Amino acid sequence: MHFFRGAPTDHVLVYRNGKQVGSQLGGSFWVFPWNTLVRIPQAELTYAFNFKELSQDSQEMAVNGEVRVRLNAEAMASRRDFSVDAATGAYVTEDIRRVEAEVRNALGGFVRREIAKDPMD
Repeated sequence: MHFFRGAPTDHVLVYRNGKQVGSQLGGSFWVFPWNTLVRIPQAELTYAFNFKELSQDSQEMAVNGEVRVRLNAEAMASRRDFSVDAATGAYVTEDIRRVEAEVRNALGGFVRREIAKDPMD
């Protein structure tokens, strides 16, 4: 049994046998071995990006900046595995890093479509 204290910017969910038994922003829980602990960041996640795309008239254009994302805890818990080790607080899987790749891929597709619509002139 471990005591887990989430950061004020983390939404902490506790599951037992696949059913959610606890949920709290910045929550603190006693976690038993049969529980699964999920920690989803609620602060804005900032990702820098740099894309090079071709316009409709085949001119290269560079687009760079940063995008800020805020995750919906309930939606993300059903789509990704944000399980953490109750003793260390470390993520068990790499799904938190996959969120960044998913955001960049979606943004890259949007930028590509918008740039390809019009010529540069």
